[in-house]
Amino acid sequence: MKCRSQKRLAGRIRAERRVLLERLAAVERRGGVLDPRDAGGGTIRAAEAMDEVQESVVRELVLASREALISRVRALEQAEERIRSGTYGICDLCGGPIPPQRLEALPEAALCLPCAEAVENPWPSWRRRAVAPGGPRRPAA
Repeated sequence: MKCRSQKRLAGRIRAERRVLLERLAAVERRGGVLDPRDAGGGTIRAAEAMDEVQESVVRELVLASREALISRVRALEQAEERIRSGTYGICDLCGGPIPPQRLEALPEAALCLPCAEAVENPWPSWRRRAVAPGGPRRPAA
């Protein structure tokens, strides 16, 4: 990969990581606030029960968002380390080059597209075609 485009991507990785860390801090701040109703017990009415359900869903979404942000920050940190070690743009599995277009779209990519697809869907392509949604295909008679 050309030095200038690698430097540009390194800057983009740092900027994205900084933004994600800011978003993560905001999620942490929102998720750390206790609702006074959580401290007490007692009987709750149907409307209050619905409020509790909605708040529970919001808490789950905040936690999922937090986990996604943490995962992305870690991936960007690993990309920065690969840049420092000189292995950025080289597939972790096959050792082949990762196309610049893939790195532009996903700067933290550690795998070339064929390796990423193989990891995400380990079934052979002929098997995926045979077991389509709705069950296996029958051979034509």
